[in-house]
Amino acid sequence: MWLKGDTIWSIIDGVVVGKEGIAYLLDQDGVIIAHPDRDLLYHSLEKLSVEATEMISATIRFGTIEGTETPLIPESLGMGDLAAELASAQGCGTCRYHSPLDQRDHVVGYTRLEAYPWTVVVDLPVAQFLAPLQRLKIATWSSVGVIVAIALLVSVLLAQGITRPVRRLTGTTMAVEQGQPFEPSDIEDVTSGHDEIAHLGRTFSSMVLTLQQREERIEHFSLVLRAIRNVNQLITKEKDRDRLLQGVCDNLVGTRGYHSAWIALLDESEGVVTTAEAGRNEDFLPILKRLKRGELPDCARKALSQPDIIVRDDPPVTCPDCPLSMNCGEREAMAARLEYEGKTYGLMSVSIPADFSADEEEQTLIKEVAGDIAFALHNIELEEARKRAEAEKHTMEAQLRQSQKLESIGTLASGVAHEINNPLMGMINYADLIADEVEDDTAKEYSQIIMKEGNRIAEVVRNLLSFSRQDKETHSPADIRDIIDSSLSLVGSLLRKAQITLELDIPEDLPQVKCRSQQIQQVIINLLTNAHDALNERYPDYDENKIIRITARPFKKDGADWVRTTIEDHGAGIPEDVAQRIFDPFFTTKPRDKGTGLGLSVSFGIVREHHGELTVESVPGECTRFHMDLLMNNGWILKKNQEEDA
Repeated sequence: MWLKGDTIWSIIDGVVVGKEGIAYLLDQDGVIIAHPDRDLLYHSLEKLSVEATEMISATIRFGTIEGTETPLIPESLGMGDLAAELASAQGCGTCRYHSPLDQRDHVVGYTRLEAYPWTVVVDLPVAQFLAPLQRLKIATWSSVGVIVAIALLVSVLLAQGITRPVRRLTGTTMAVEQGQPFEPSDIEDVTSGHDEIAHLGRTFSSMVLTLQQREERIEHFSLVLRAIRNVNQLITKEKDRDRLLQGVCDNLVGTRGYHSAWIALLDESEGVVTTAEAGRNEDFLPILKRLKRGELPDCARKALSQPDIIVRDDPPVTCPDCPLSMNCGEREAMAARLEYEGKTYGLMSVSIPADFSADEEEQTLIKEVAGDIAFALHNIELEEARKRAEAEKHTMEAQLRQSQKLESIGTLASGVAHEINNPLMGMINYADLIADEVEDDTAKEYSQIIMKEGNRIAEVVRNLLSFSRQDKETHSPADIRDIIDSSLSLVGSLLRKAQITLELDIPEDLPQVKCRSQQIQQVIINLLTNAHDALNERYPDYDENKIIRITARPFKKDGADWVRTTIEDHGAGIPEDVAQRIFDPFFTTKPRDKGTGLGLSVSFGIVREHHGELTVESVPGECTRFHMDLLMNNGWILKKNQEEDA
């Protein structure tokens, strides 16, 4: 089979294999029958002319030139082994050889054609064959480098995104551990995201806030317990009610357990008895005025109506009628009534942080404090009652001693009066006869003096008889107003002469009392005379304070009806040591020519005989009040115009 060489060569020349690669054909004998390198093809034919080459190309046959046995690829080219390898190969394959032409290793790929017994060979230098791999390697390593760089950059960015929040949380943790205040806004840059770090930050913030609240709660309860301990110590020591209440308020606020505290004691009609406060100062004045008017705020009324603690959250809204609500700030109020054994003494209110007001332990502590205060007030009441009973006992003992003293002196006075009265009357009568019979003026004057002094002695005798209760008179229901009027008719001119103003305050409907009117009149005259002397001693001339005030009022005591008559003057007053002896017989502070010391003791005996009481109340330098208390019905009855003591 013959083909024109230029046809095959044109096909081979059109094959491009890289920069240095070539394609050529081998026949079945392994002889190159077409090759792009003409010099290589005709190397064994020496150098030919152009005409010879063209002639050969037109007449080339597989493997040899026509008419010759010359192979196109002789052994001298050093490629015989390659030709033999290709000739012996079947199908397709690759092989590697060292070319003596360029002294480089080549890679050959070949495949046999189906239509012709030829083999297409592609020959590449190893360097060119591996160039794409080298480029791929370079590209791969470059890509790896870029990827590594990107990974490193991303790692750095991720590391910064992770470590910075972690460092932020670590620093905040150390600050909290050192006791510095914490707010969620301090790590807002950490908690604002949606990743795990942000969730961790929010969890940390919640944990710290919870711990702070627990620490605040523990600290608050510690302060409250300290205050309660101080209150309990105060309760065991303090017996004065006002000092106790003020001490409780001071302790509750002084330990910083509560912001403010106030206590109000109320009577049965919810009138204010006394108050105490701490932490409010001038802010407490408006509510104090309302309490004194009997206007209790809503929280106080609810506290008084139930045993449970009353909590006012957001006081400006829930308790708008309370003057204290506008100054509560972020605090809330708790109120509790002071109750012991069914008796309500008043109420207590404290102001605390809003976080603690709903705490059951907090409410229990407040309730215990309120109960302790009520118990202390109960004990103070018992102590005051004991002291009153003891004072009444001492008073009764003093009155008994006074009564025994008066009885003994009365017995003596009665005997002395009778012994003196008879010769005294003889002296007075003979003096009167002498005055009528003699003409001598001196004798007349002396007789007048004898009669005057004799009458004075007779007056003392009459007082002694009255003191000894030997001078009896009948009794009947009498109007105190009438007795006072009759007394004033006797001493009114004396009071007017001394420029003393008289003030009367006696109800028209004042009940009557059973008494001996003449004796009660004697008591009133004696008291008015003493008031006259006291005012003249302090105010020798006219003064606007030179006043005697007489009042009378009904009242009840021990289930009985009484009438109290009070005679008050604004004289010099009575010293306490004198007041203790003022009802003793023959005790007087007046000059000897003006007083006998029997007036008040006789008056005391008269009132006591009426089953009444005569007492004195005096403030030295200000005033003196004598109280004459008489029973409306003293138990006396009248039988056949004779009186007997029931």
